[in-house]
Amino acid sequence: MQTWWIKYFTPSAFALSMVGVGLWFGLFESASVQSTVSGVWWAVALYCVATVVLTFLVAWQGLQLKRVRVDDEALYVSNLFREIRIPLSEMERVSEFLGSRQGNRVTITLRSNTPFGRNIVFLPMSSRSGRPDPVVHELRALIHS
Repeated sequence: MQTWWIKYFTPSAFALSMVGVGLWFGLFESASVQSTVSGVWWAVALYCVATVVLTFLVAWQGLQLKRVRVDDEALYVSNLFREIRIPLSEMERVSEFLGSRQGNRVTITLRSNTPFGRNIVFLPMSSRSGRPDPVVHELRALIHS
């Protein structure tokens, strides 16, 4: 659930809130600013560009995320539409970025390319921001076994 929320809902909510703020200021702008037509259009265009760029950055962070399951033989990686099976022997390195607002981001680097690339990024369900997640140690142990 956490991956879906960050991957799809957060960028959509961010974009809608940015558009809402833009509409609010556009509809209730003071008369002095609205009297300068070129100034209003310049501000609207700048706001639209900023909204698109910021929404893209928020979405890019979420689109990288995958769902990851593991058993004794393989990793099962899903982008919520497609699932692939990756043998455990393909794992090269596991790293963790501590302190993200949504929790810690874990990256599994693979030895070769997959349909999802060489780096698989996910958010562990048990992740607490700022503390190492136990799943990282478990995955590292699978590499060395």
